[in-house]
Amino acid sequence: MLVPIQHRLVGVNPVASQLSISLSSSANYIGVSLAPIVGGFLLNDVVSVNHLGLPAAAIIATGLLIGELSHRLIRRDAKAVTVAAPARASGAPSRAMSPSRVDRP
Repeated sequence: MLVPIQHRLVGVNPVASQLSISLSSSANYIGVSLAPIVGGFLLNDVVSVNHLGLPAAAIIATGLLIGELSHRLIRRDAKAVTVAAPARASGAPSRAMSPSRVDRP
């Protein structure tokens, strides 16, 4: 699951890909280290083993909602950049090349 996340991070901002991948890895390590603490707390103080599925489902649902929210924010920002780029370039002459045109030095 880490490779698709890293690919997505690099695609969002290639310039800061090393930083974003390292922060993602750090968050992953923090999550793995906190899992037994949260699980132990839930088992000792909140629910019994028979009812552990509901808090686990809530944690999974929260992760899915955060993932969906981040995906929507990334798409919104990409759409804003795509819309803004033609607006900025509208005053400049077109540099599109036709198949028959070749620029020579």
